[in-house]
Amino acid sequence: MNPDSVKSAFFALLKAGLWNNFPVPQGISLTEDEWLRLYSFSREQTVEGIIYDGILRLSAECFPPKSLMLKWTALVTTIEDRNKQMNDLIEKLGGFFSINNLDLYLLKGQGLARCYEQPSHRVCGDIDWYFYTRETFKKANRLIAGKGFKMHKSIDLDVSYAWKGIPVEHHSRLIDIHNPFVSKWLKKIVQDEEKNKLWMSFGSCNIALPSPLLSHLVVNSHILKHSLSFGIGLRQLCDSARICYTYCDKIDGKELEKIYRRLGIYRWIQMLNRLLVESLGMPEACLPFPPDNRDAAEWMLDEIVESGNFGFADQRFGKNECDPWEKRSHSFRHILHRFRLFVRYVPSEACWFPVVQLYSRIRGCLGKWNIPN
Repeated sequence: MNPDSVKSAFFALLKAGLWNNFPVPQGISLTEDEWLRLYSFSREQTVEGIIYDGILRLSAECFPPKSLMLKWTALVTTIEDRNKQMNDLIEKLGGFFSINNLDLYLLKGQGLARCYEQPSHRVCGDIDWYFYTRETFKKANRLIAGKGFKMHKSIDLDVSYAWKGIPVEHHSRLIDIHNPFVSKWLKKIVQDEEKNKLWMSFGSCNIALPSPLLSHLVVNSHILKHSLSFGIGLRQLCDSARICYTYCDKIDGKELEKIYRRLGIYRWIQMLNRLLVESLGMPEACLPFPPDNRDAAEWMLDEIVESGNFGFADQRFGKNECDPWEKRSHSFRHILHRFRLFVRYVPSEACWFPVVQLYSRIRGCLGKWNIPN
C-alpha cells in the first residue's frame, strides 16, 4: 500500500466533492486495500459523504470495488436519513421554543449544511441552540427538563440532552473565545449583528441563523477551541471553506480582520485560510481578507490527519481506560504538545484555554453541576 497515493486520491476526491466546479480527478488508480484505507480515513475525518460525491464524478472504471461502493452508498443513505431526522427535530424544537417566546440561533450543523452543494451529505453531529440571554437559556432548560429529559452540564457550562437518540445542546455563549478580557466586547458584536441574522426554513418553522460575519467567528473559534483540546477533523475545515465561499460577498472583510486581530488569533486564522485554499481547493478570491503567507501551515494539516474528528483517531497519547466510550484522554504530554503548537500563534487563547478548563473542572469536583432554573 502506498500512503502517498491514498492521501493524494483522498484530497483530490475531497476537492471534487466539495466544489462542483472543481476539475474531476484524473489518474486515480487504487488497489482494493488502498480504497479501504481511503474509506476508513474518510470516516475518521467524517467527510465520507463529500468523498462519495467526489467519487461519483469519476469515470466508472476508476470507481472503488463494487462491494465497497455498495457499502459506501448504504452509508451515505444513512447520512441522508440522519440529516432528515435532524431537520424534523429542528422543526419540532424550533416551533416549541417559538411558542414559548424564546429568541435563539441555530448554530453550526444543519445551518452550515445549507452552504454545501449536497447538504444532506454533510455528516451531522448534534443540534446546537444559542439563547440570546441568560434568562432565556435558563427558561429553555426548565422547559426541556419539564418534559422529563435528563439534562447534563458540560465543563463549558453548556447543557445537553438526547431527544430520541439525537444529541441536543443549549449554549449561553456564542463564540468560543476564552480570553475573559474580550468577552464584553464580543457580546457587543453579537448584539450589533442581530440585525443581519439569516433565516432558514425547516418545514413550517423559520429558524434564525447567525449573520455571515458571526458565522465566520462561530465556526473558526469552534475549530480553534477543539484544536487546543483534542483536535479537529477535516469536516470542520470544510465548514469554514463553504462559509467563506457562500458568504464571500456578504461580509465586511476589513471588519472581520480587525476582529480577529483584536482577539489575538489573526496569525492562526491566516494559516487556517491557507489550508482552505491549498488543501481544500477553495478559490482564493473567497477569502474575506488578503492572505498573509509568512507562517507555514503544514503542521496544522499534519495534526488534523493524526487526530481525526475531535481527536477520536489520535493514538499518540493513550486512551481513557475509565470510560470505554470515551476514547480520548488528556495526558500531561498531550496538553503540553497542544500548548507548544499553539502558543506561538494564539498566545492568549493557548494560555487562557487550560486555565478556564481547569477552573471549570475544579468547580465540577466541588459539587455536582446544577442545571440553571
